[in-house]
Amino acid sequence: MSETNQRILADTHGGLFITLFYGILNPKTGDFTYCSAGHHPAYWLRSKDGSMEELSRTGIPLGVLDDTTWSQGRINLGQGDKLVLYTDGVTDALNDREQFFSQERLQESIRRLYGKPVNEMHAMLFAEVRDWIGQAQQYDDITLMMIGRE
Repeated sequence: MSETNQRILADTHGGLFITLFYGILNPKTGDFTYCSAGHHPAYWLRSKDGSMEELSRTGIPLGVLDDTTWSQGRINLGQGDKLVLYTDGVTDALNDREQFFSQERLQESIRRLYGKPVNEMHAMLFAEVRDWIGQAQQYDDITLMMIGRE
């Protein structure tokens, strides 16, 4: 993160920042190490009790400050657990009434669909965002990614 931050600062001469979520999953053990540089929280869905936990930021966005550090978060994905990762284009998606899809609506949708298989849940969440947008023009990317441990 520090090297990438330095590169952004050197190449842009200030005024540009980037949020990101970076994670490494060991599929055998379920160990997941991540760093979130100012990005919206990922959601960890636990299959054993249906709870949802936010994987919070571990530092500020890249390209803001020269001398900063980022911590790492660690979780263990159990059998059936899922991670939901997304860009702000999901929560900031506007409908024709200029209403945002919102963080709250995303969380409600995740809770409602949590028992579905990961591929089906992904398709249904993405369809909900697209249905919300309708014919309204968007000004940001819309990226939704899900990881499930089977």
